[in-house]
Amino acid sequence: GNEDYEFDKFVRWGNIILSDFNDVDMALVDPKQIFYNVKEFREIATDYLDDELKDILNKYFNAKFNVSTNDADDDDPPFWLHIQQSDDDTEVKKNYLHLWQQLFELYSAYNRSLAERGLTYMGKIYRDAVQMLRDTAPDQLPWQRIVMVGFNMLTNAELVMFNTLDKKGVVDFFWDNAGPIFTHDAKYGGNQGAQFINSYAKMFPMPHDFILEQVNSTPQIEILAVPSNVGQAKVAFNALDDTDDTSLNTPHTAIVLPDEALFLPLLNSVPERVEALNVTMGYSMKYSDIASLLRIIALSHRRARHCRDNNTEWEFYREDVKDLLSHPIIKRHFSLEALNIVALIDNNKLYYVPQSIFNGTPFKTLFIMIDENASTSDVINYLNCLVDFIKGITTKITSEPNDDEDVDDEDDKSDNADTMPLQVAFYRKMNVALDYIQAAISRHEVNISGSSIFFLIERLTSGMVVPLEGEPLQGLQVMGMIETRCLDFDRLVILSVNERILPGRYRLQSFISEGLRHVFNLPTAVRQEAMWSYHFYRLLSRANKVTLIYDARRSQRVGSNEPSRFIEQLRLIYSQPLNIKMSKQHYISQPSISSTRTLQIAKGEYAKKVLDSYCDPENGLALSASSINKYIDCPLKFYLQYIEQLGDEERTGDFMQATTFGDIVHETLQELYYPDTDPGVARTGSYRVTGADIKAFRTKKVDGIIKKLINKKYLFRDCNNLNAQLTGEALIQSESIKTYVNRVLDYDYKLIESDCGFIDILECEKTHVVQFPLSDGRWFNFKFKADRIDRVNGSDTIRIVDYKTGSDDTFFKSVQTLFDNKEKKRPHAALQLLLYCHAYAKATNFNGAIMPMIYKTQDIDTSGLGIGSKVENKKQIDDYRDVDDFMKVFTDTMDNFFNPDVPFIQYPINDDDDNNNSFNFIPCDYCPFTDICCR
Repeated sequence: GNEDYEFDKFVRWGNIILSDFNDVDMALVDPKQIFYNVKEFREIATDYLDDELKDILNKYFNAKFNVSTNDADDDDPPFWLHIQQSDDDTEVKKNYLHLWQQLFELYSAYNRSLAERGLTYMGKIYRDAVQMLRDTAPDQLPWQRIVMVGFNMLTNAELVMFNTLDKKGVVDFFWDNAGPIFTHDAKYGGNQGAQFINSYAKMFPMPHDFILEQVNSTPQIEILAVPSNVGQAKVAFNALDDTDDTSLNTPHTAIVLPDEALFLPLLNSVPERVEALNVTMGYSMKYSDIASLLRIIALSHRRARHCRDNNTEWEFYREDVKDLLSHPIIKRHFSLEALNIVALIDNNKLYYVPQSIFNGTPFKTLFIMIDENASTSDVINYLNCLVDFIKGITTKITSEPNDDEDVDDEDDKSDNADTMPLQVAFYRKMNVALDYIQAAISRHEVNISGSSIFFLIERLTSGMVVPLEGEPLQGLQVMGMIETRCLDFDRLVILSVNERILPGRYRLQSFISEGLRHVFNLPTAVRQEAMWSYHFYRLLSRANKVTLIYDARRSQRVGSNEPSRFIEQLRLIYSQPLNIKMSKQHYISQPSISSTRTLQIAKGEYAKKVLDSYCDPENGLALSASSINKYIDCPLKFYLQYIEQLGDEERTGDFMQATTFGDIVHETLQELYYPDTDPGVARTGSYRVTGADIKAFRTKKVDGIIKKLINKKYLFRDCNNLNAQLTGEALIQSESIKTYVNRVLDYDYKLIESDCGFIDILECEKTHVVQFPLSDGRWFNFKFKADRIDRVNGSDTIRIVDYKTGSDDTFFKSVQTLFDNKEKKRPHAALQLLLYCHAYAKATNFNGAIMPMIYKTQDIDTSGLGIGSKVENKKQIDDYRDVDDFMKVFTDTMDNFFNPDVPFIQYPINDDDDNNNSFNFIPCDYCPFTDICCR
């Protein structure tokens, strides 16, 4: 129309319209007729809606029509006109209405514009060629004879050209439809490819004096199911073991790759007995390193945002930056710079990474952002930066010495003058694409956003291939499915014979429905599958032995786990009547498992020295409940973490980690129960909290404290910005934290029974170090820091409270279960709390009752700590001294810990231990050292 449309919006669907225009011309369809049908079809389809959807359309389009068909007025205009006549003429409504109506006008204007500039496109060339052939007499053709050979699926334009030339008597046709699968197709139900090729052979018969080679035999077919994508490449050469080396190194044997992504795995699997390998196929740019790098750049730009403190600077999502810096291209050429940036991100716990952090690095240009209001020159400058970066990488690669190349062999150099490393070819192709986009933007002065630039790059490069060419008359042949056209082989191995790979998935993006495409003879999924069918069965027709390999995994990145329909057709339709010998073999991915040998490390001199330091009261080195729990779980894990100091790497995740969540809950509660009244000076002595204090804290302070703690501990903001408003995931987490905190407050208020009730807080988060005895007369240091120690309503009983935001159990079956690492879901929290009770009594010389208390914030009503064989007969522990034999079993455990003759042993697994397949295999779940111990 007369309205300008933003290029960023147009580019997403403009190519679909151009594709439809091309299909219409290739099919020689009257454009006015088909686009009128599209318009009518869409109008009819739009009015066939259920009541619920009509309600929605009424609401958003203001298309006031009757929802119930019973109440509808016969004179009521159609839904289409309701939208057209609506008062609310939004852009969405206008586009929705006019899109289908203006396709023919767009087609006409497009062709007029091209004609004025002397340009055309493939579909128009075919339409014009048909008309020219019709208007040209036979004696005016530039050739005396035309031979058509190698065709299979014909467009309507090709059919008309063939028919026109046939009537002029200047053309010969040759069709490759030999073999039982083609000649007996009608009798046995047939495949689509055979049906089409046989119909063409009848329409345009071959010369009467030409005798087509008769193929009466069928190949021996072997089907291999391999539960691995890359594994297919390795199995391909195993399948050729029945072929002697002489046949293996001749062009009569071929490995065919319908999925070209398997090319590099195949290349890396070539055995030494293959003397020569000829590759004839195109390797798509979309599988290249540079294409994957640009996809990561595109994603990082899409998720970038302006800095909160500096609206002129951009910041990038942490994981996008890490993905980019760990990309093979960056790792290979800029590994040191990339590692420094990653360390900076981790050390500062950056969630969003500011643009300035990349200043001075060789990949700074990858993080240049194109603003929404960027000028054409800004966009061109950015593309120039990408081109310069890729050229720099290309220079690095070409200047690196090749260890496999004999620098003294001048003849070899001359022979390989036209060859180059595959990655270099990809880089040069990418620069061609970027130069092309640059030239187009400059020529048309288009305002374009960064997302549209990467969209155009993806569109251009997805169709680009690097041609891999060799000597076709020697060596084992490797090629794609399309490259096998018109070629025959004695021995074939075809990989990726999976549904949606063979035949390939047909992705139709069109404004013309599948039904209309079928009626007007435009390309459809049926015709696409017929083409694949013909290529597959023609390739098999003259082979002696064929091996079909498919990926049998339950889930895949692409395709499906099902074998291709072609395998099922061979098995169910052709095998018996055509006497095809078929066999099938399943490869089982069986990892080699060594016998269950438990690793152990003897307590050498260094380990003994470290252990002895725990017994020295002067050096301050002490064991904690957490470290003792880790020792009980797996002594080897304790050794690696506490003796060898191989601490778990702290990672910044996409979302708030459980430890951060728990810390914020703890510190929020501490603001009520034991606040620091004097900044910089830790509180000492008791502190009383009343029921009224709890109510006031909940209503007036909780929200603000949680906000500040999240800004500080999770978003890592500076002290001047702790009151910043929370958004997104941080806001959601704040509500969860508030829920957990309120549960504790409600529980405590109910416990003290009134506003006047009170809790005397003796201490919170105070570190104590005490000495526990060993059986040999020595003592060892133990440190603890309880979440809260208090008395309720002046009671003589002291409570040691431990907040738990996880799923910790609040009871245990017996003392032995606390120290048994084979116990399913061993109660770590109970052991920790009982140790705190004993340690506190020792540290303060308190002889009264101490109640261990777990506040389980997920289910606050189950709080407490009890002992019993089952939940229903659990007995609440009112005094830690009631747990018999706890210290005896604990001392025995620590005797083993300090015994120099007892090694640090790996968590044991017996051959008959059902924990091998159990989710209760707790010690090794999420353990950071599994790569070391190979468990």
